[in-house]
Amino acid sequence: MISNSTNRIAGERRIVRLIFCCAFAFLALCLSKPAFAQSDEDKFPVTDCHGQSAGICLKGECTCDEWQIKLYKKDGKEWGLITGKTLESVQRQLKKNQDFDMQYARFFNGAVDDWPMNYQRPGKPTCKVACDRGGGRTSARDDDADRKDEIERAADDLQQKMIDEIKRVTKALYKVEKKVGNPYRAVGFVLKDYANTLKDVFKKQKELRAKLAETTATMNATMSDIEALYSEMQAADGNVQTAFNNLPNNARGVLDSGDVAETGGAWNNQRVRDFDNSITLQTVDFNQNQITVTLTSESNASSRVTYNLRASDVMPDTISVQPTDAADRWMVTLRTNGRTITKRTERDTGALTDSVSKITLFFSNEAAARAAADALKSN
Repeated sequence: MISNSTNRIAGERRIVRLIFCCAFAFLALCLSKPAFAQSDEDKFPVTDCHGQSAGICLKGECTCDEWQIKLYKKDGKEWGLITGKTLESVQRQLKKNQDFDMQYARFFNGAVDDWPMNYQRPGKPTCKVACDRGGGRTSARDDDADRKDEIERAADDLQQKMIDEIKRVTKALYKVEKKVGNPYRAVGFVLKDYANTLKDVFKKQKELRAKLAETTATMNATMSDIEALYSEMQAADGNVQTAFNNLPNNARGVLDSGDVAETGGAWNNQRVRDFDNSITLQTVDFNQNQITVTLTSESNASSRVTYNLRASDVMPDTISVQPTDAADRWMVTLRTNGRTITKRTERDTGALTDSVSKITLFFSNEAAARAAADALKSN
């Protein structure tokens, strides 16, 4: 009897423990979702249409007219604002601009905080509720907001394009500059010149991004300020395309395929100013042991002068880099070893052949002139 009673009591205890465990598990299951939903990470502040605090909302349950993320400087002062129709939109904009901050600082060899108006210190996304405007009418401010969204999307596209292109140019420059003894290292200068046009677009991007965020936060600047910056950014982008089209074939080959060319012109149709202040398209082409210099008048393509010489014709000691009376006009002069150099001059009336023993090349800046002189000496 005692044994049966003991077994019965032990069985009842096991049943109680089982019921208790099931109840606890059920309770934990029921409470887990709201407990998780109410974590600080998924709670967002809410403001009314006048910017006054109106409580909080939970992720997935917020009904907002607009989402906002405030931007702060290193000293804690607010400088800008990101806005969007959805939480995902403002978070995406924040991430893109933070990436752009890093790329910009890296490209200009600085720290992110060298440019105080950056996106590295954001506030928490905030849900802004709508004002009752009555009749559903739109205002000029709504139109401005739509236009800013349009410009921001265009800036996003161009921003990614510039980041990709700068990565490509940086990689190409590394390949060219590490190639010891490369006689066509002047290609590196041409790529650096091209990279400078990318810098201009980057700078305009930075200004536009700051103006968009700053205007949204303060509404002190006008849409005309934004439109003017946007036009400047588009013009800078056009300059990049022009610069790319004017790259020599071997420089473009380094960008497109990564191959460092062993022959070909280091300066292909580079715009330079001659003694008459007219613009000339100049090509210096190194091809094995031959050097061909072609000068074409920009205003008259049929007016062309071509020099053909062997690398051994150039007297290295006579190669000289000199400034001129114009800031954007440097020249490289050289003499030959006495062999007659062919100078072919083409005009509308036909072709004339002359003989010269001295050649003058023009460049738009000192660095380009010295790079050309070095390339001529190395041949």
